[in-house]
Amino acid sequence: MPHLEWREPLWLLLLLVPWLMLAWNKRNSIARQRRLAAFADAHLWPKLITGEKSNTRPARHLTMIIAWTLAALAAAGPYFLRETPQPEQRRGIDIAVIMDVSPSMASPDIAPSRLQRAKLELHDFVSHLHGDRLALIAFSANAYVTLPLTPDKDTFLYFADLLDPALVMKHGSNLARALQVARQTLGSASTQGRAVLLISDGETHNSKTTLAEANNLRMAGIPLFILGVGTEAGGPVPDGRGHFMRYPEGRRAASRPGDEQQNNLVVSRLARGELMALAASTGGGYAGLRNDDGDIQQLLTGLHKIEAKSYQQIHEAQHAYQLFPWLLGASLLLFIWKGARRADVLAMLLIWPFASLPQNAQASPWREQSAMEALTSGDYARAAALYRGIKTYNGLMGLGAVAYRQRDWQQALAAFRQAARLAASAEEQAKAAYNSGNALVQLGHLDEAARAYETALMWQNNYSRAALNLSLINKEKQLRASGGKIGTPQENTALTPERQNDKNTKEGSNRPTDALKGSAQLPRRGTGAPGSTGLSGVDPAYKPEVLQARQQMQSIRDNAQGCASVAGAGCAEAANAQELLSNRFSTADKAAGIIVVEDEKPW
Repeated sequence: MPHLEWREPLWLLLLLVPWLMLAWNKRNSIARQRRLAAFADAHLWPKLITGEKSNTRPARHLTMIIAWTLAALAAAGPYFLRETPQPEQRRGIDIAVIMDVSPSMASPDIAPSRLQRAKLELHDFVSHLHGDRLALIAFSANAYVTLPLTPDKDTFLYFADLLDPALVMKHGSNLARALQVARQTLGSASTQGRAVLLISDGETHNSKTTLAEANNLRMAGIPLFILGVGTEAGGPVPDGRGHFMRYPEGRRAASRPGDEQQNNLVVSRLARGELMALAASTGGGYAGLRNDDGDIQQLLTGLHKIEAKSYQQIHEAQHAYQLFPWLLGASLLLFIWKGARRADVLAMLLIWPFASLPQNAQASPWREQSAMEALTSGDYARAAALYRGIKTYNGLMGLGAVAYRQRDWQQALAAFRQAARLAASAEEQAKAAYNSGNALVQLGHLDEAARAYETALMWQNNYSRAALNLSLINKEKQLRASGGKIGTPQENTALTPERQNDKNTKEGSNRPTDALKGSAQLPRRGTGAPGSTGLSGVDPAYKPEVLQARQQMQSIRDNAQGCASVAGAGCAEAANAQELLSNRFSTADKAAGIIVVEDEKPW
């Protein structure tokens, strides 16, 4: 839904000027009348003073106030901002993160507690991810999908920080259920690009059931990576009321030698051997908690071996509709109609440049022209410097063309993808997707490049260059499948920016030409629904119920952080976020009919 924004709201202070002038004139008028009263009686003024007008022309004053108000509003740069969903090609793996929130994770054997340290490690882990999607699952006696698959790392970390053993009513260590829910969350739309990360101390009720679920992960092609949190010496378990848990009188845990010397105190120890066996059974890996980032790097090394997959992410593209030309035009007409004085006209001429400049004065035509001339002359350093100051669609496309000329494919790809976010038409979206495909070909990502060309054809179905390159990529794949001679795209192409008189190029927009050469022509194609993985089945991140849940959680996070930024006081949204999770966990317990397992662990 469109909403009103102001580019330079401080200019709204100009609204006070005509009212201040009226107050000043009224004050001067009163002072003048006092001086005249001291000179002669009021009924004699018309005879003694020539040129005095009794009519103060209030209608003219009102018209001038309206004209000035319109000019001040125009100077503030009002515009309507509308957001529309746009597809974006990304590449990564889907990771279901399982966080243990059983009471044993509150043990202080690792300062300040196992769970708090796990959250810090999770922040470090997420900071190293690029393009991957994350799901968050918490478990105790039951397992709970806290956040479905999402590329939004900020929302993921926000809700990960809220996790606490107090959120669940039924306590336990049902690790088998957590692995099952993680497998279901990742879905079955793809046999590649999926993994599970478990952060736990390894406490579990039934090792055989847990191992069976790990085998199910292995059969589904999902490796399990584990970060073990805790010490083998162990630590006491808080009971949530300021004390530590103790075994009932006369009860000992047979598997806990040494507890007798601790006055029935419940001690939780890291089950390192069990966790290592679980990870090995799925082809994943185990890392123990370390003081440096060696544990995170160890996990990332294993995750990087997983073949990434391409997927489409839907983001909100913003389109701005400027209002200042209409306000400024109406203001000028009113000034001219009522015969503005020279001072009024001079003020309007001073305001005009500020109101008519694009946002941050970054899209000036002469700057784009200078950047284009530098690019065509081969002065890439100057062209890049100029294009970096033009934060518009054309500026980013030009920046991508400069990087492309310099064979910096990654930077070119990043610029073209940013340009897609600012595209204001289907044609601009198609050009940005087409150029992204060219850069991906140079990087050797043929599958992802094919999807980028398909996206270009979705926006502009008669885009012949995208269709041609897509057909050549398909031929290249056939050659590789048949064992024929393969030539890399870099060996077969010499890419240069398109000329300005190219029929597919707008003035000021610089784009590389075809990334592949040939005469084959592919029939017109489109793409599937957003979120399609190119394989059978539905992307688990784009199921309707997943989209609804993710949007709800993102909205909660945005509102909570927005309120917390006001005077640092927080708000009801932030306070209610944990209550929301608690209610969701309670509902999940009732639906699943979870029965707490009674064994040697008193939680």
